[in-house]
Amino acid sequence: MGMEFKKVLFGYNVEDVELKIKYTKDDFNRKYKECQDDFNALKSENEKLNQEASGLTEELEIQQGFNAKIERMLRNSYEKTSQDLYDAKTKLDSNIDEKSMELESLQNKNKDINNSLNKILDKLENILSGY
Repeated sequence: MGMEFKKVLFGYNVEDVELKIKYTKDDFNRKYKECQDDFNALKSENEKLNQEASGLTEELEIQQGFNAKIERMLRNSYEKTSQDLYDAKTKLDSNIDEKSMELESLQNKNKDINNSLNKILDKLENILSGY
């Protein structure tokens, strides 16, 4: 484009102009081919994406068909698990109460044993201090 044509007697040098036209045409044809190749690649990619979208749409419809079934299964599982958990908690609370009472009883027995041991140690100390 930055080419300047030499002037000759009746206008521009025809050979220079024809050479410029040839280069411009070649450049245009090259760019046109690049654009055509890009267009064809985009067209192929578009077709591929449309096929994928179609497949995904079919898959989505199948998934939506399973959603209600899965939801019912989850709801039933939740209800059963909630009931099992409630029963286990009730049983555990009962066991905790029972074990707490046993622990309190054992602690009381331990206190009694410690008191008895302390009395025996006091008596032993009194006996030993008397000798």
